[in-house]
Amino acid sequence: MKTKHVIFAGYRITRHDLIIISLLVQNLERWQMAEKLSIAVGTLNHEMTLLYRKVQVKNNVQLVKLALANGFDDNGRYRKKKLI
Repeated sequence: MKTKHVIFAGYRITRHDLIIISLLVQNLERWQMAEKLSIAVGTLNHEMTLLYRKVQVKNNVQLVKLALANGFDDNGRYRKKKLI
């Protein structure tokens, strides 16, 4: 099964990455995000490090700013879905 990708801020990311960004925009703690994703906090930390590299940011603040400027609202909803 192929992973569906989305163009976000000019970067190709997965739907799972979008979910992580959404949870981050909602200002959830890492343990809360991991619980919602049914993964360990360590796994989430690793996935976030990979996501930072994909979209060329260094931290949560930069990622949230990028998200809000590119289709996410304050509630973590994404409006610009383009699947490839």
